[in-house]
Amino acid sequence: MESFFGFLKITVLSVSAFFIVLIILLSLPKSRLRALVMKIYGYTLYFTAFLMFGYVVSQVDAIPDFIPFAGQIDDVGAGLTGILSALTGYISMRQGQKSLKELDRKDV
Repeated sequence: MESFFGFLKITVLSVSAFFIVLIILLSLPKSRLRALVMKIYGYTLYFTAFLMFGYVVSQVDAIPDFIPFAGQIDDVGAGLTGILSALTGYISMRQGQKSLKELDRKDV
């Protein structure tokens, strides 16, 4: 039983150290990892916006539209989420691309 807890302790410390290093690399403004993560995050938000707009125009609803106010509020919330995701995704992708271009220029 002691060997299991020893293994568990080493595993937890290793995973914690990994996440601490990852957070430090993501917080550095000139980090290539940060630029790449920002770009991927932008694509993820675009995908979320696509799903939200698909939800708004689809026949399938979490709250049916014939229920007064609740059905319409459901669609408005999904639409706003889609718009905000698209805007945030655009900003995030542009920042990631800009950072990657700046880092590539400095490497040359």
